[in-house]
Amino acid sequence: MKKYLLAVYLFLTSACSRESQVPSSIPETAIQNEIDQALLSPSFEYGPWVSKKWWRLLHDCQLETFIQTALYQNPTLKMAIDQVLIAEQLAEGQRSPLLPWVFLEADSLKAKVSKTGPLENIPPTLFPFSFRQTQTFLSFSFIIDWWGKNRSALKASLGDMQATIAESAVAKLMITIKVAEAYYQHQVSLNRLTLAQQAVRNRERFLALSMARMDNGLDSDFSIQRAQQALSQKKQLLFSLQQGASASLNSLRTLLSGDFQEEVLPVDLDDMGTSPFALPPELPLDLIGHRPEIIAQLWRIQAASHRIHVARTNFYPNIDLLGLFGFQTIHLSELLKDPSRSMLWGPALQLPIFQGGLLTAILKESEFEYALAVDQYEQLVDRAVQEVLDGITAVRTTAEIWTETKAFQDIAYELTILAQKKLEHNISSEIEILQLEKDWLEARDAAIQAKGHQIFSFLALVKSLGGGYDVEQL
Repeated sequence: MKKYLLAVYLFLTSACSRESQVPSSIPETAIQNEIDQALLSPSFEYGPWVSKKWWRLLHDCQLETFIQTALYQNPTLKMAIDQVLIAEQLAEGQRSPLLPWVFLEADSLKAKVSKTGPLENIPPTLFPFSFRQTQTFLSFSFIIDWWGKNRSALKASLGDMQATIAESAVAKLMITIKVAEAYYQHQVSLNRLTLAQQAVRNRERFLALSMARMDNGLDSDFSIQRAQQALSQKKQLLFSLQQGASASLNSLRTLLSGDFQEEVLPVDLDDMGTSPFALPPELPLDLIGHRPEIIAQLWRIQAASHRIHVARTNFYPNIDLLGLFGFQTIHLSELLKDPSRSMLWGPALQLPIFQGGLLTAILKESEFEYALAVDQYEQLVDRAVQEVLDGITAVRTTAEIWTETKAFQDIAYELTILAQKKLEHNISSEIEILQLEKDWLEARDAAIQAKGHQIFSFLALVKSLGGGYDVEQL
Protein backbone atom coordinates (compact mmCIF):
# COMPACT_ATOMS: atom_id res chain seq x y z
CA MET A 1 0.00 0.00 0.00
CA LYS A 2 2.85 2.41 0.79
CA LYS A 3 4.30 1.87 -2.66
CA TYR A 4 0.92 2.61 -4.27
CA LEU A 5 0.54 5.80 -2.20
CA LEU A 6 4.01 6.95 -3.24
CA ALA A 7 3.08 6.53 -6.89
CA VAL A 8 -0.08 8.61 -6.34
CA TYR A 9 1.97 11.24 -4.52
CA LEU A 10 4.42 11.52 -7.40
CA PHE A 11 1.55 12.06 -9.81
CA LEU A 12 -0.15 14.69 -7.64
CA THR A 13 3.06 16.62 -7.09
CA SER A 14 3.93 16.50 -10.78
CA ALA A 15 0.57 17.59 -12.17
CA CYS A 16 1.39 21.27 -12.53
CA SER A 17 0.66 21.17 -16.26
CA ARG A 18 -1.23 19.04 -18.73
CA GLU A 19 -3.49 17.99 -15.83
CA SER A 20 -5.75 16.10 -18.18
CA GLN A 21 -2.98 13.62 -18.91
CA VAL A 22 -3.37 11.46 -15.83
CA PRO A 23 -1.28 8.28 -16.27
CA SER A 24 -3.22 5.06 -16.48
CA SER A 25 -3.42 2.80 -13.46
CA ILE A 26 -2.64 -0.89 -13.20
CA PRO A 27 -5.55 -3.07 -14.48
CA GLU A 28 -5.92 -4.82 -11.15
CA THR A 29 -8.92 -6.94 -12.18
CA ALA A 30 -7.14 -8.53 -15.14
CA ILE A 31 -4.11 -9.46 -13.04
CA GLN A 32 -6.23 -10.76 -10.17
CA ASN A 33 -8.24 -12.95 -12.55
CA GLU A 34 -5.02 -14.45 -13.89
CA ILE A 35 -3.77 -15.04 -10.33
CA ASP A 36 -7.02 -16.76 -9.35
CA GLN A 37 -6.70 -19.01 -12.37
CA ALA A 38 -3.04 -19.72 -11.65
CA LEU A 39 -3.74 -20.72 -8.03
CA LEU A 40 -5.82 -23.62 -9.30
CA SER A 41 -2.53 -25.07 -10.54
CA PRO A 42 0.00 -26.72 -8.19
CA SER A 43 2.64 -24.46 -9.76
CA PHE A 44 1.53 -21.48 -7.65
CA GLU A 45 0.65 -20.51 -4.12
CA TYR A 46 0.12 -17.30 -2.20
CA GLY A 47 3.32 -16.04 -0.63
CA PRO A 48 5.62 -13.03 -0.14
CA TRP A 49 7.17 -10.93 -2.86
CA VAL A 50 10.26 -12.26 -4.59
CA SER A 51 13.38 -11.76 -2.49
CA LYS A 52 16.18 -9.38 -3.51
CA LYS A 53 18.38 -12.46 -3.82
CA TRP A 54 15.77 -14.33 -5.82
CA TRP A 55 18.33 -16.71 -7.34
CA ARG A 56 18.55 -18.55 -4.02
CA LEU A 57 15.12 -19.99 -4.78
CA LEU A 58 16.90 -22.18 -7.34
CA HIS A 59 19.25 -23.67 -4.69
CA ASP A 60 22.25 -23.57 -7.03
CA CYS A 61 25.47 -22.53 -5.31
CA GLN A 62 27.35 -22.32 -8.60
CA LEU A 63 24.79 -19.90 -10.01
CA GLU A 64 24.97 -17.74 -6.88
CA THR A 65 28.74 -17.53 -7.20
CA PHE A 66 28.46 -16.40 -10.81
CA ILE A 67 25.81 -13.79 -9.99
CA GLN A 68 27.83 -12.37 -7.12
CA THR A 69 30.84 -12.19 -9.43
CA ALA A 70 28.85 -10.35 -12.09
CA LEU A 71 27.45 -7.91 -9.52
CA TYR A 72 31.00 -7.07 -8.51
CA GLN A 73 32.74 -7.05 -11.89
CA ASN A 74 30.24 -6.36 -14.65
CA PRO A 75 30.99 -3.00 -16.34
CA THR A 76 27.31 -2.32 -17.02
CA LEU A 77 26.66 -2.14 -13.28
CA LYS A 78 29.75 -0.02 -12.75
CA MET A 79 28.47 2.36 -15.42
CA ALA A 80 25.09 2.49 -13.67
CA ILE A 81 26.81 3.46 -10.41
CA ASP A 82 28.81 6.11 -12.27
CA GLN A 83 25.56 7.51 -13.66
CA VAL A 84 24.16 7.76 -10.13
CA LEU A 85 27.26 9.62 -8.93
CA ILE A 86 27.03 12.01 -11.88
CA ALA A 87 23.33 12.65 -11.17
CA GLU A 88 24.13 13.39 -7.52
CA GLN A 89 26.69 16.00 -8.51
CA LEU A 90 24.32 17.57 -11.03
CA ALA A 91 21.75 17.91 -8.26
CA GLU A 92 24.36 19.51 -6.02
CA GLY A 93 25.12 21.93 -8.82
CA GLN A 94 21.45 22.93 -9.03
CA ARG A 95 21.48 23.72 -5.31
CA SER A 96 24.13 26.44 -5.66
CA PRO A 97 21.87 29.22 -7.13
CA LEU A 98 19.88 29.11 -3.88
CA LEU A 99 22.95 30.30 -1.96
CA PRO A 100 24.95 33.56 -2.19
CA TRP A 101 27.92 33.58 -4.55
CA VAL A 102 31.08 35.27 -3.32
CA PHE A 103 34.16 36.04 -5.42
CA LEU A 104 37.59 37.41 -4.59
CA GLU A 105 39.28 39.26 -7.43
CA ALA A 106 42.71 40.89 -7.54
CA ASP A 107 44.85 42.22 -10.36
CA SER A 108 47.71 44.58 -11.03
CA LEU A 109 47.75 45.93 -14.58
CA LYS A 110 50.22 48.19 -16.35
CA ALA A 111 48.43 50.85 -18.43
CA LYS A 112 49.58 53.50 -20.91
CA VAL A 113 47.18 56.16 -22.15
CA SER A 114 47.60 57.73 -25.59
CA LYS A 115 49.08 61.22 -25.42
CA THR A 116 47.45 62.15 -28.73
CA GLY A 117 44.00 61.03 -27.72
CA PRO A 118 41.23 62.91 -25.89
CA LEU A 119 43.66 63.66 -23.04
CA GLU A 120 46.42 65.21 -25.17
CA ASN A 121 45.87 68.71 -23.76
CA ILE A 122 46.29 67.56 -20.16
CA PRO A 123 49.79 68.20 -18.84
CA PRO A 124 51.68 65.07 -17.76
CA THR A 125 52.11 66.65 -14.34
CA LEU A 126 48.34 66.48 -13.83
CA PHE A 127 47.69 63.02 -15.29
CA PRO A 128 50.12 60.09 -15.49
CA PHE A 129 49.89 58.71 -19.02
CA SER A 130 51.75 55.59 -17.91
CA PHE A 131 50.80 53.91 -14.64
CA ARG A 132 50.07 50.59 -12.92
CA GLN A 133 46.59 50.10 -11.48
CA THR A 134 46.24 47.63 -8.62
CA GLN A 135 42.88 46.54 -7.30
CA THR A 136 41.32 43.88 -5.15
CA PHE A 137 37.61 43.31 -4.66
CA LEU A 138 35.29 41.02 -2.75
CA SER A 139 32.03 40.71 -4.68
CA PHE A 140 28.83 38.87 -3.97
CA SER A 141 25.54 38.16 -5.68
CA PHE A 142 22.35 36.57 -4.47
CA ILE A 143 19.40 35.64 -6.64
CA ILE A 144 16.10 36.21 -4.88
CA ASP A 145 14.13 33.13 -5.92
CA TRP A 146 10.88 35.03 -5.77
CA TRP A 147 9.03 32.77 -8.22
CA GLY A 148 10.59 29.47 -7.13
CA LYS A 149 12.52 28.97 -10.35
CA ASN A 150 15.71 27.72 -8.74
CA ARG A 151 13.84 25.59 -6.23
CA SER A 152 11.95 23.91 -9.07
CA ALA A 153 15.19 23.38 -10.98
CA LEU A 154 16.65 21.70 -7.89
CA LYS A 155 13.59 19.48 -7.48
CA ALA A 156 13.80 18.50 -11.15
CA SER A 157 17.44 17.56 -10.74
CA LEU A 158 16.67 15.57 -7.59
CA GLY A 159 13.95 13.76 -9.54
CA ASP A 160 16.47 12.89 -12.22
CA MET A 161 18.83 11.61 -9.53
CA GLN A 162 16.13 9.39 -8.02
CA ALA A 163 15.28 8.12 -11.50
CA THR A 164 18.93 7.28 -12.09
CA ILE A 165 19.04 5.37 -8.80
CA ALA A 166 15.99 3.36 -9.84
CA GLU A 167 17.52 2.75 -13.26
CA SER A 168 20.62 1.34 -11.58
CA ALA A 169 18.29 -1.19 -9.97
CA VAL A 170 17.00 -2.02 -13.45
CA ALA A 171 20.58 -2.65 -14.58
CA LYS A 172 21.21 -4.90 -11.58
CA LEU A 173 18.05 -6.90 -12.22
CA MET A 174 18.82 -7.32 -15.91
CA ILE A 175 22.38 -8.50 -15.23
CA THR A 176 21.29 -11.10 -12.67
CA ILE A 177 18.56 -12.38 -14.99
CA LYS A 178 20.94 -12.53 -17.96
CA VAL A 179 23.54 -14.41 -15.92
CA ALA A 180 20.93 -16.96 -14.88
CA GLU A 181 19.61 -17.28 -18.44
CA ALA A 182 23.09 -17.79 -19.90
CA TYR A 183 23.99 -20.22 -17.11
CA TYR A 184 20.93 -22.41 -17.56
CA GLN A 185 21.09 -22.20 -21.32
CA HIS A 186 24.58 -23.64 -20.97
CA GLN A 187 23.36 -26.31 -18.56
CA VAL A 188 20.59 -27.30 -20.97
CA SER A 189 23.14 -27.49 -23.78
CA LEU A 190 25.50 -29.62 -21.66
CA ASN A 191 22.71 -32.03 -20.71
CA ARG A 192 21.51 -32.29 -24.29
CA LEU A 193 25.09 -32.63 -25.53
CA THR A 194 25.59 -35.73 -23.38
CA LEU A 195 22.42 -37.24 -24.80
CA ALA A 196 23.42 -36.33 -28.35
CA GLN A 197 26.72 -38.13 -27.93
CA GLN A 198 24.84 -41.22 -26.72
CA ALA A 199 22.44 -40.89 -29.64
CA VAL A 200 25.32 -40.81 -32.15
CA ARG A 201 26.81 -43.97 -30.62
CA ASN A 202 23.35 -45.56 -30.71
CA ARG A 203 22.89 -44.82 -34.40
CA GLU A 204 26.42 -45.93 -35.22
CA ARG A 205 25.76 -49.29 -33.58
CA PHE A 206 22.38 -49.50 -35.30
CA LEU A 207 24.03 -48.86 -38.69
CA ALA A 208 26.66 -51.52 -38.01
CA LEU A 209 23.99 -54.09 -37.13
CA SER A 210 21.93 -53.12 -40.18
CA MET A 211 24.94 -53.63 -42.46
CA ALA A 212 25.59 -57.02 -40.85
CA ARG A 213 21.94 -57.96 -41.40
CA MET A 214 22.21 -56.91 -45.06
CA ASP A 215 25.26 -59.09 -45.48
CA ASN A 216 23.14 -61.97 -44.22
CA GLY A 217 20.27 -61.06 -46.50
CA LEU A 218 18.07 -59.81 -43.65
CA ASP A 219 18.07 -56.14 -44.63
CA SER A 220 18.06 -54.01 -47.79
CA ASP A 221 19.96 -51.02 -49.13
CA PHE A 222 16.93 -48.86 -48.25
CA SER A 223 17.29 -49.75 -44.56
CA ILE A 224 21.00 -48.92 -44.70
CA GLN A 225 20.31 -45.54 -46.28
CA ARG A 226 17.73 -44.73 -43.62
CA ALA A 227 20.16 -45.72 -40.89
CA GLN A 228 22.87 -43.55 -42.45
CA GLN A 229 20.44 -40.65 -42.70
CA ALA A 230 19.46 -41.03 -39.03
CA LEU A 231 23.14 -41.10 -38.03
CA SER A 232 23.80 -37.94 -40.07
CA GLN A 233 20.92 -36.16 -38.37
CA LYS A 234 22.21 -37.05 -34.91
CA LYS A 235 25.69 -35.83 -35.81
CA GLN A 236 24.28 -32.55 -37.07
CA LEU A 237 22.39 -32.14 -33.81
CA LEU A 238 25.58 -32.91 -31.90
CA PHE A 239 27.52 -30.24 -33.80
CA SER A 240 24.72 -27.73 -33.27
CA LEU A 241 24.65 -28.41 -29.54
CA GLN A 242 28.42 -28.08 -29.32
CA GLN A 243 28.18 -24.68 -30.96
CA GLY A 244 25.29 -23.70 -28.69
CA ALA A 245 27.16 -24.78 -25.56
CA SER A 246 30.17 -22.74 -26.61
CA ALA A 247 28.04 -19.67 -27.35
CA SER A 248 26.17 -19.83 -24.03
CA LEU A 249 29.45 -20.29 -22.15
CA ASN A 250 30.92 -17.25 -23.88
CA SER A 251 27.79 -15.23 -23.05
CA LEU A 252 28.08 -16.20 -19.40
CA ARG A 253 31.78 -15.38 -19.27
CA THR A 254 31.13 -12.02 -20.91
CA LEU A 255 28.62 -11.15 -18.17
CA LEU A 256 31.14 -12.19 -15.51
CA SER A 257 33.78 -9.87 -17.07
CA GLY A 258 36.62 -12.03 -15.83
CA ASP A 259 39.44 -13.81 -17.62
CA PHE A 260 37.07 -15.95 -19.78
CA GLN A 261 38.48 -19.05 -18.12
CA GLU A 262 35.63 -19.67 -15.67
CA GLU A 263 34.68 -23.32 -15.49
CA VAL A 264 31.02 -24.30 -15.41
CA LEU A 265 30.33 -27.66 -13.82
CA PRO A 266 27.40 -29.59 -15.29
CA VAL A 267 24.23 -29.79 -13.20
CA ASP A 268 21.57 -32.46 -13.43
CA LEU A 269 18.47 -30.45 -14.20
CA ASP A 270 16.25 -33.20 -12.79
CA ASP A 271 17.63 -32.39 -9.34
CA MET A 272 16.25 -28.86 -9.46
CA GLY A 273 13.30 -28.36 -7.19
CA THR A 274 9.87 -27.50 -8.54
CA SER A 275 8.41 -25.70 -5.52
CA PRO A 276 5.26 -23.66 -6.19
CA PHE A 277 5.90 -20.08 -7.23
CA ALA A 278 4.77 -17.59 -4.58
CA LEU A 279 2.37 -14.94 -5.85
CA PRO A 280 1.91 -12.05 -3.39
CA PRO A 281 -1.73 -11.29 -2.56
CA GLU A 282 -1.15 -7.54 -3.08
CA LEU A 283 0.45 -8.03 -6.51
CA PRO A 284 -2.15 -6.09 -8.58
CA LEU A 285 -1.97 -3.09 -6.23
CA ASP A 286 1.76 -2.95 -5.54
CA LEU A 287 3.20 -3.98 -8.90
CA ILE A 288 4.25 -0.38 -9.65
CA GLY A 289 6.38 -0.22 -6.52
CA HIS A 290 8.24 -3.39 -7.45
CA ARG A 291 9.11 -2.44 -11.02
CA PRO A 292 12.21 -0.21 -10.91
CA GLU A 293 11.82 1.08 -14.47
CA ILE A 294 8.29 2.29 -13.66
CA ILE A 295 9.45 4.05 -10.50
CA ALA A 296 12.26 5.63 -12.52
CA GLN A 297 9.71 6.92 -15.01
CA LEU A 298 7.54 8.33 -12.22
CA TRP A 299 10.52 10.35 -11.07
CA ARG A 300 11.09 11.46 -14.67
CA ILE A 301 7.49 12.68 -14.80
CA GLN A 302 7.95 14.62 -11.59
CA ALA A 303 11.19 16.16 -12.87
CA ALA A 304 9.48 17.12 -16.14
CA SER A 305 6.67 18.85 -14.21
CA HIS A 306 9.16 20.97 -12.27
CA ARG A 307 10.85 21.94 -15.52
CA ILE A 308 7.52 23.29 -16.75
CA HIS A 309 7.49 25.60 -13.75
CA VAL A 310 11.08 26.63 -14.47
CA ALA A 311 10.10 27.45 -18.06
CA ARG A 312 7.14 29.53 -16.88
CA THR A 313 9.24 31.59 -14.52
CA ASN A 314 11.44 32.61 -17.45
CA PHE A 315 8.67 35.11 -18.28
CA TYR A 316 8.94 36.74 -14.85
CA PRO A 317 11.48 39.37 -13.75
CA ASN A 318 14.69 38.33 -12.04
CA ILE A 319 15.65 40.24 -8.90
CA ASP A 320 19.26 39.97 -7.75
CA LEU A 321 21.23 41.53 -4.96
CA LEU A 322 24.73 42.61 -6.02
CA GLY A 323 27.59 43.95 -3.99
CA LEU A 324 31.24 44.81 -4.39
CA PHE A 325 33.79 46.00 -1.85
CA GLY A 326 37.49 46.48 -2.31
CA PHE A 327 40.41 48.76 -2.98
CA GLN A 328 41.62 50.39 -6.16
CA THR A 329 44.67 52.61 -6.66
CA ILE A 330 47.49 53.53 -9.01
CA HIS A 331 49.83 53.84 -6.04
CA LEU A 332 50.60 50.38 -4.70
CA SER A 333 51.60 51.73 -1.27
CA GLU A 334 48.13 53.30 -0.91
CA LEU A 335 46.20 50.11 -1.84
CA LEU A 336 44.80 49.20 1.58
CA LYS A 337 44.27 52.73 2.84
CA ASP A 338 40.89 54.36 3.28
CA PRO A 339 41.10 56.75 0.28
CA SER A 340 41.53 53.74 -2.02
CA ARG A 341 38.38 52.06 -0.79
CA SER A 342 35.67 51.35 -3.38
CA MET A 343 32.25 49.79 -3.00
CA LEU A 344 29.06 49.12 -4.93
CA TRP A 345 25.81 47.47 -3.85
CA GLY A 346 22.13 47.35 -4.57
CA PRO A 347 19.34 45.38 -6.28
CA ALA A 348 19.24 44.54 -9.98
CA LEU A 349 16.11 43.84 -12.01
CA GLN A 350 15.91 42.02 -15.32
CA LEU A 351 12.65 41.55 -17.21
CA PRO A 352 12.51 39.82 -20.61
CA ILE A 353 10.60 41.92 -23.15
CA PHE A 354 11.24 40.35 -26.53
CA GLN A 355 13.35 37.29 -27.39
CA GLY A 356 11.82 36.21 -30.67
CA GLY A 357 9.56 33.52 -29.15
CA LEU A 358 12.41 31.72 -27.40
CA LEU A 359 10.73 31.56 -23.98
CA THR A 360 7.45 30.33 -25.46
CA ALA A 361 9.30 27.60 -27.34
CA ILE A 362 11.12 26.53 -24.15
CA LEU A 363 7.80 26.35 -22.28
CA LYS A 364 6.11 24.32 -25.03
CA GLU A 365 9.10 22.00 -25.18
CA SER A 366 8.92 21.35 -21.44
CA GLU A 367 5.19 20.63 -21.67
CA PHE A 368 5.71 18.18 -24.52
CA GLU A 369 8.52 16.51 -22.59
CA TYR A 370 6.10 16.04 -19.70
CA ALA A 371 3.50 14.55 -22.04
CA LEU A 372 6.15 12.24 -23.51
CA ALA A 373 7.18 11.10 -20.02
CA VAL A 374 3.53 10.28 -19.21
CA ASP A 375 3.14 8.34 -22.44
CA GLN A 376 6.33 6.42 -21.72
CA TYR A 377 5.00 5.59 -18.26
CA GLU A 378 1.78 4.22 -19.71
CA GLN A 379 3.79 2.15 -22.17
CA LEU A 380 5.86 0.72 -19.30
CA VAL A 381 2.71 -0.11 -17.34
CA ASP A 382 1.18 -1.92 -20.30
CA ARG A 383 4.42 -3.84 -20.84
CA ALA A 384 4.65 -4.73 -17.15
CA VAL A 385 1.10 -6.07 -17.09
CA GLN A 386 1.72 -8.10 -20.25
CA GLU A 387 4.94 -9.55 -18.81
CA VAL A 388 3.21 -10.53 -15.57
CA LEU A 389 0.30 -12.16 -17.37
CA ASP A 390 2.61 -13.92 -19.83
CA GLY A 391 4.92 -14.99 -17.02
CA ILE A 392 2.16 -16.54 -14.94
CA THR A 393 0.79 -18.38 -17.96
CA ALA A 394 4.26 -19.56 -19.00
CA VAL A 395 5.12 -20.93 -15.56
CA ARG A 396 1.87 -22.86 -15.42
CA THR A 397 2.03 -24.28 -18.95
CA THR A 398 5.74 -25.14 -18.88
CA ALA A 399 5.22 -27.00 -15.61
CA GLU A 400 2.45 -29.03 -17.23
CA ILE A 401 4.58 -29.71 -20.31
CA TRP A 402 7.48 -30.78 -18.10
CA THR A 403 5.22 -33.19 -16.20
CA GLU A 404 3.98 -34.75 -19.44
CA THR A 405 7.40 -35.04 -21.07
CA LYS A 406 8.90 -36.44 -17.86
CA ALA A 407 6.18 -39.10 -17.73
CA PHE A 408 6.77 -39.98 -21.39
CA GLN A 409 10.52 -40.18 -20.72
CA ASP A 410 9.96 -42.54 -17.79
CA ILE A 411 7.75 -44.81 -19.91
CA ALA A 412 10.37 -44.91 -22.67
CA TYR A 413 13.04 -45.77 -20.11
CA GLU A 414 10.95 -48.57 -18.62
CA LEU A 415 10.40 -50.03 -22.10
CA THR A 416 14.16 -49.97 -22.70
CA ILE A 417 14.84 -51.78 -19.42
CA LEU A 418 12.12 -54.31 -20.21
CA ALA A 419 13.62 -55.00 -23.65
CA GLN A 420 17.05 -55.52 -22.09
CA LYS A 421 15.57 -58.09 -19.72
CA LYS A 422 13.84 -59.80 -22.64
CA LEU A 423 17.19 -59.91 -24.46
CA GLU A 424 18.69 -61.75 -21.52
CA HIS A 425 16.12 -64.48 -22.16
CA ASN A 426 16.57 -64.34 -25.94
CA ILE A 427 13.07 -62.92 -26.39
CA SER A 428 14.24 -59.59 -27.86
CA SER A 429 17.03 -58.43 -30.18
CA GLU A 430 19.78 -55.83 -29.84
CA ILE A 431 18.43 -53.87 -32.75
CA GLU A 432 15.07 -53.60 -30.99
CA ILE A 433 16.84 -52.38 -27.84
CA LEU A 434 18.73 -49.79 -29.86
CA GLN A 435 15.47 -48.52 -31.31
CA LEU A 436 13.88 -48.30 -27.87
CA GLU A 437 16.99 -46.62 -26.52
CA LYS A 438 16.75 -44.09 -29.36
CA ASP A 439 13.14 -43.35 -28.37
CA TRP A 440 14.21 -42.92 -24.74
CA LEU A 441 17.05 -40.58 -25.67
CA GLU A 442 14.69 -38.44 -27.72
CA ALA A 443 12.14 -38.42 -24.91
CA ARG A 444 14.88 -37.51 -22.46
CA ASP A 445 16.05 -34.69 -24.75
CA ALA A 446 12.49 -33.34 -24.96
CA ALA A 447 12.22 -33.50 -21.17
CA ILE A 448 15.45 -31.53 -20.73
CA GLN A 449 14.23 -28.90 -23.14
CA ALA A 450 10.93 -28.74 -21.26
CA LYS A 451 12.83 -28.32 -18.01
CA GLY A 452 14.82 -25.50 -19.57
CA HIS A 453 11.62 -23.77 -20.69
CA GLN A 454 10.28 -24.14 -17.16
CA ILE A 455 13.40 -22.49 -15.72
CA PHE A 456 13.32 -19.68 -18.28
CA SER A 457 9.63 -19.02 -17.55
CA PHE A 458 10.52 -18.82 -13.85
CA LEU A 459 13.20 -16.24 -14.65
CA ALA A 460 10.80 -14.26 -16.84
CA LEU A 461 8.20 -14.15 -14.06
CA VAL A 462 10.83 -13.08 -11.53
CA LYS A 463 11.83 -10.26 -13.87
CA SER A 464 8.22 -9.22 -14.45
CA LEU A 465 7.73 -8.94 -10.67
CA GLY A 466 10.75 -6.66 -10.32
CA GLY A 467 13.27 -9.20 -9.08
CA GLY A 468 12.93 -8.24 -5.43
CA TYR A 469 13.10 -4.47 -5.99
CA ASP A 470 11.13 -2.38 -3.53
CA VAL A 471 10.43 1.34 -3.95
CA GLU A 472 10.67 1.73 -0.16
CA GLN A 473 14.39 1.08 -0.52
CA LEU A 474 14.80 4.50 -2.20
